Amino acid sequence: MSLETELGQAIYLYLNKHKAEFRPKFYMLITGGGFGLMDIGKIPGSSDVLFRCHIPYDYRAQLDFISSIKGEEWVHQRFEVEKKSVEEVLHDWHSVDASASEIYCKALIREAEVSTSKEDFIFVSVTSALTSNRFRRSDNRAYVSIRRNKNSSIENWKISLNKIDESYYDGNHFGDIYHQRIIEDRKISLAIIAILGDVAELAKYTLSKGERIFSLQGKDYKEQEWCSGCM
Repeated sequence: MSLETELGQAIYLYLNKHKAEFRPKFYMLITGGGFGLMDIGKIPGSSDVLFRCHIPYDYRAQLDFISSIKGEEWVHQRFEVEKKSVEEVLHDWHSVDASASEIYCKALIREAEVSTSKEDFIFVSVTSALTSNRFRRSDNRAYVSIRRNKNSSIENWKISLNKIDESYYDGNHFGDIYHQRIIEDRKISLAIIAILGDVAELAKYTLSKGERIFSLQGKDYKEQEWCSGCM
C-alpha cells in the first residue's frame, strides 16, 4: 500500500473518530512540509472538521502573518530586542524549530480569539525543512505544535527523517529527488495524524529505520519517543 493511499485512509478514519467524539474543528498553519494534511479537504464532509488553514511559505508571508496577528510590540518582546524592525527580527530567526512552531500556534490562537466567536478549535502548526532542489547540510525535520482544546496547553513535537545522499545532486536525479520530497511530506502528514490520534502503531508503520517522533518539553526530548524498530 502506498503512503498516499495510507494517508487518505488514516485521515478518513481519524476524522470519523474525531467527528464522533469531539466538536472542535481544525485550525492549521503549514509551512515547509506536511501539506498532505490538506487532503482533509478531499474527504466527504470535511467542512464538519476543518475551519481554516494558513500556508505562509515565504518568510515574508510568515512575517506578515505573525506581525499582523500578534503586533510589532509582541514580536519585539518575544525576541527581547529593540530598535529593529519586525522584518529584521523575523528574517534572522530560525523558522524551522520548536520555538517558531509554537509562535505560529500562538498566532493562530490569537487570530481565532479576535476574528471568531467563542468556538473552540484544535490548533495545529507545522514548520518543516525537507529535501530540496539543492543539498542541505542540516537535517530533515519538522516541528509541530498542537493545542487540542481551550483547556489544554500547547504540545510541541519533533519529527526527524532520513536524508538522501549528497551524490543524488551530482547527476540527473531530479525524479528521485522529487519522489523523495513527496514521500517525506506524506510521512510528516501521517506522523501528525498519529500524534493527533495517539496511534503509535501508525507512526511505526510510517517511519523508516532511524526516523523518529519526539515529544518535546522545553529544549529537551522527554516523555514519548516513537520510532521504527523501537516499539
